[in-house]
Amino acid sequence: MRYWSTGLALTALCTALATGAYAQVTPAAGYTPPDDSRKFNVGATIFADYTYQDSPKITDADKNSVNFSQFQVTRAYINITGQLNHLLFFRITPDVARETSTGATLSGSQLFRLKYAYGQFNLDDWTTHGSWLRFGVHQTPYADYTEG
Repeated sequence: MRYWSTGLALTALCTALATGAYAQVTPAAGYTPPDDSRKFNVGATIFADYTYQDSPKITDADKNSVNFSQFQVTRAYINITGQLNHLLFFRITPDVARETSTGATLSGSQLFRLKYAYGQFNLDDWTTHGSWLRFGVHQTPYADYTEG
């Protein structure tokens, strides 16, 4: 009986030690792990134009007859995007536009609206590539279709 319990103890000890000695698993050829580095990008989309009016002529401050011409920046989007890791992404896009009204005004006021402000959770680790969940103010397919 003593030999049987000693043999059982040695078998249990060898089994316990062998479980900690797994072979190292190397990634498959061509596999690149997801990029978990933090990234922040700032960009802008500016809607500007130059207007030249051939007729009717206008009178400038020196009482000269001139053609009306001007540069305008009518709207600007400032895009702030970022990736905290390969699962979390965000976008903030304010819309800055000149105030327009039916009457003549020289106030030069700018309107500030939030076009996009959302966080995105990527589901690529668990579902098909390109799957995600977005929370916040994000684009809708219909609005993108009508604007574009």
